Amino acid sequence: MLHTSHTSHRGRLAVPYSLVGVAVACSQIVAAPLAAMLLGLDGLFGLDGWQLVFLAEGLPSIMLGALLPWLVPAGLAELEPGQRFAGLLSEEQLHALQEDVRNYSSTTVLC
Repeated sequence: MLHTSHTSHRGRLAVPYSLVGVAVACSQIVAAPLAAMLLGLDGLFGLDGWQLVFLAEGLPSIMLGALLPWLVPAGLAELEPGQRFAGLLSEEQLHALQEDVRNYSSTTVLC
């Protein structure tokens, strides 16, 4: 969320924030049956079911968090010419976004 607020126009943050909310709801649809299945696997690898749930839900987050500094730039200012923003934006789109954020942040004060 913090990264999105640094790389997006403040007037357009509703969509990324709502997508995160939808992703949380969808992940719960998948995670609940998975957790129930793992709870039933008591004794697998010498672990209780709750320990398996803890590992299955925690390890992917820890691994992704450890990789993020290399996968995503800290902000628009860190991008060099020719480098694509997360492989999603062309140079023209990147320059337009940088200009949009620069113009918006210099003219608007948020409380």
